[in-house]
Amino acid sequence: MNWKNFNIGADQTVVVNQPGVSSAVLNRVTTAGPTQIDGTLKANGHVFVVNPVGVVFGNGAKVDMGSLVASKFDARDRTS
Repeated sequence: MNWKNFNIGADQTVVVNQPGVSSAVLNRVTTAGPTQIDGTLKANGHVFVVNPVGVVFGNGAKVDMGSLVASKFDARDRTS
């Protein structure tokens, strides 16, 4: 999925409902600033958050999922 931002405020919760525990979702962020996660991120599978500017977790951030990868990697659409 492509997002302009994937910020989660301190009072917000994002729940990613996946088909199963072995499921994975790539969230590619295209904003000019880092992704800021201050709230709660939940999923029943694997979540990837990719932002070439970075991903920052605040002191109050909560993560509850099978696995999380947060990366500065610049994932681009594949072209032929």
